[in-house]
Amino acid sequence: MGHKAPKYVVSGITALGGLLFGYDIGIMASILQMERFLDYFNHPGPLAVGVIVSSLTIGCFLGSLLSGPLADWYSRKRTIMLGALVCTFGAAIQFGSINREMLVAGRFVSGLAVGVLSSVVPMYQSETAPPENRGRM
Repeated sequence: MGHKAPKYVVSGITALGGLLFGYDIGIMASILQMERFLDYFNHPGPLAVGVIVSSLTIGCFLGSLLSGPLADWYSRKRTIMLGALVCTFGAAIQFGSINREMLVAGRFVSGLAVGVLSSVVPMYQSETAPPENRGRM
């Protein structure tokens, strides 16, 4: 492995950004069934559950639209770092949610980050991979 190890490490770490979307959607399905969640948020109805779940997806859509210009203006690496920071901020809002509105806002902010990361991470990986390894990364 030798001198190639850092390339695979960078590729592996940046690929984690793409996993955020699937993880969030999967974990939210379980959380919505938890009795403690339902009690804390006053047993949200189908519309409220739809808003809670889709707020991340709406944020992802808008984040993906912003990702290209952000990556061009600030560089791929800085955009990935910004996405990680925004994702952390969104997670903190969700963690500290005291009502549904705050939960939706936190999920929207996290969605912005996931949308940016889902678009910029593959671009960064393809640009940093050596030409002979681009199909494998």
